[in-house]
Amino acid sequence: MLWLCLLATRLPLEAIATTGTADLAVVARHGNRRWVVDSTTDCAPGTGLSAALAVHALTVVERNPGAERAALEQLAWFAYSIGAPVHLLCEEPQLDGQAPLHAVWVEVSTSLALRGGLASLRAHVRDAIARQSLTIVPGLAPTLEGALLAARAGIVLETPHRLRSWLQRQPLDVLRLPQQALAVCRGSGIRTAGALLALPPASLARRFGAAVPDYLRRLTGESPDPRPALVPPSTFRRRFELLGVVDNAEMLLIPLRRLLVELEHYLRARDVGVLRFTIELVHENHRRSRHPVGLASAVRDANHFLLIARERLARTGLAAGVTELIVRADDFVEADTTQRDLFDGSARQQQQWNTVIEKIAARWGDTAAWNPGLVADHRPERAWRRLAPGSDGDTCTFPDRPLWLLASPQPIARPEDLVGMPERIAAGWWHDAIDRLYYTARAPDGTRLWVFHDRQTQRWHLHGLWA
Repeated sequence: MLWLCLLATRLPLEAIATTGTADLAVVARHGNRRWVVDSTTDCAPGTGLSAALAVHALTVVERNPGAERAALEQLAWFAYSIGAPVHLLCEEPQLDGQAPLHAVWVEVSTSLALRGGLASLRAHVRDAIARQSLTIVPGLAPTLEGALLAARAGIVLETPHRLRSWLQRQPLDVLRLPQQALAVCRGSGIRTAGALLALPPASLARRFGAAVPDYLRRLTGESPDPRPALVPPSTFRRRFELLGVVDNAEMLLIPLRRLLVELEHYLRARDVGVLRFTIELVHENHRRSRHPVGLASAVRDANHFLLIARERLARTGLAAGVTELIVRADDFVEADTTQRDLFDGSARQQQQWNTVIEKIAARWGDTAAWNPGLVADHRPERAWRRLAPGSDGDTCTFPDRPLWLLASPQPIARPEDLVGMPERIAAGWWHDAIDRLYYTARAPDGTRLWVFHDRQTQRWHLHGLWA
């Protein structure tokens, strides 16, 4: 097996801040002590808050472990595009002043053949990480714990032999052991991980209990490391709390794009598409506004989502300043992933046409764009209905009829020039019954008219025009 570890090194800050946020510090608290976990300045993590404020004019925000885990889960959905299974690590610091540990593991040995070898896989991961909104350091190793150590060092240890050789030279602190066990080892003269690995497991178990030798065996691959895999939920819901009040729809596009990228990762992890999702805004007056976004085809592209969402927000505007963003999606279908031909642009033209329809609906409302569909009813005024773009009506056939019908039949005198045999339509006995004889008539200027003689009232009416 080969595990890729994606280590999110600045998640406490990036889970709550967007690009361009200046002079911000995320702090943690234990009792009366508060220290900087991360910041947008050169303030070192672990610095006491009082000392940091003496040097920098900082905006202070408390750590939000819930937001950190939510952001890490979105990274896990991205990891599903690389391999499976996927595991999550959210670990609180053991000592005050330390940063929490956030990582995602994904098994990639089955992806080597797909990607064309280890070098190609590493290049793909590097390019994919560069497009993420999080600061991520990758590491590769044949075990979960080994991959985490490799990520912390920013290296690749693709074989058990290389992993063991590397551990032999590392200081003891590189191991993820309890602080008490590390202190006892130092007191016994053990300074390197290699020296600790050389000790008999039975001796370690007598001194430290089963936890230390179990960790070392899992680290080197001598024993399995079973963990529950993270599975995408059946619905998508992502909440992002803004650091201030945003009263401009354009300014919302920065955090919104981040959430839509996460939606794309979720859809790809489940191999589905979406036809509709909802943007919910929480305003500073605690009211909520919902902005449904409809799509003409099932896609999973964040840039496409953002294009249509931007039109929707531009049309509706903001009722008040916004403090939170929520993106929801709960109705999924098979994604539209039709293979496109190099010399056939029909698929691309269809996608462009769908985009035009979606932008019209987003800008002018869902009913602004529609297409007519047939209804299984012989009465001409009831034989069609408005359908959503891309939808199909009933499967039925009618005799030759004009496409241009009047909104309601207009009374006329009996036409002089009737062409051909009439079509009798007698239907609707259950509701709005009609009994008519339809003719094609020719007007003096040559226009072809569609007229009927009402057998109930004995009157003539104009109902449509031929092109």
